[in-house]
Amino acid sequence: MKAARRQRSDEKGAALLSVLLVVAALSAAAVVASAAIARQTDTSRAAARRADAGWAALSAEALARSAIADLMRTTAGQVNVLTPGLGEPVAFAARGGVISLSVEDAANCLNLNSFASASDAGVLTARTGMIRLLDGIGVPEGDASALADTLADWIDADSTPRARGAEDEYYLSLDPPYRTANGPLESPRELAAILGYTPALREALAPLVCALPGPAQAALNLNTLKPEQAPLLRALYAPDLRLQTAERLLEQRPTGGWRSVEDFEALPDIRTLPAGAKASSAISVSTTVFAASGLISTDGGTWPFDFIISASEGQAPRTIWRRLGED
Repeated sequence: MKAARRQRSDEKGAALLSVLLVVAALSAAAVVASAAIARQTDTSRAAARRADAGWAALSAEALARSAIADLMRTTAGQVNVLTPGLGEPVAFAARGGVISLSVEDAANCLNLNSFASASDAGVLTARTGMIRLLDGIGVPEGDASALADTLADWIDADSTPRARGAEDEYYLSLDPPYRTANGPLESPRELAAILGYTPALREALAPLVCALPGPAQAALNLNTLKPEQAPLLRALYAPDLRLQTAERLLEQRPTGGWRSVEDFEALPDIRTLPAGAKASSAISVSTTVFAASGLISTDGGTWPFDFIISASEGQAPRTIWRRLGED
């Protein structure tokens, strides 16, 4: 009798244990399922937000092209620092948020990708321009030469370092190791990976350099250059034009700008430069390339965007480069 009761008790205990195990298994499964559903929901929401941001960016791009088309129609590209709509941030509503947008002249910079020129002469011109620009912001000549070499080595397709440059052999010795890009830059921020380009130097170069698609160097627009961009103007005439003179010329620019390159070159400071120092082909009073940038703000976060838009008189503006989000 006692044995029978003990057996029934053991059976009840085993059954209870089985029930508890089943409950525990179901609970664990429920937790896993809930976590999976939550992840799927978060992923779906993130995808939806990214899609909304993408549509908003397309709207911003279309608005930027429209604004640039209006500028070209009314100015034939002869924009200046007082041109309405240039450099003036605007904001407009988009689905689920707000888009802020600003259009700037994109010609007033040294194109770092000019080092990607297919000709030796083009690379030499790029190197000379970079050295002159670095000299204008106070970088010693020897250091400027080395910085030009490391930039050229980063962009060119070969693995042979220049005299003061650096190729894969150097970068692979770092911790963590990495290789050279062997191609054009997507953004001036990539200078951070190149030997010699310290944070302080990159900050000084920020308003002076760009990474336009292709190796072409756009002519500087004399009427949209800012006084703090005087090193760009000085670099065209170095060493015959002092930085202080370039700054003064921009600060004393006529209201509405110079009417022509000839008017600028008639100024005493430019007219008296040696004949070999003339830079007529590198300057202009018009612009054909613009940069549009801004921020998409929604309840799901913020997304920066950047476009480079080419525009010529009589032709519809076209986007030649775009980026949504950080580098």
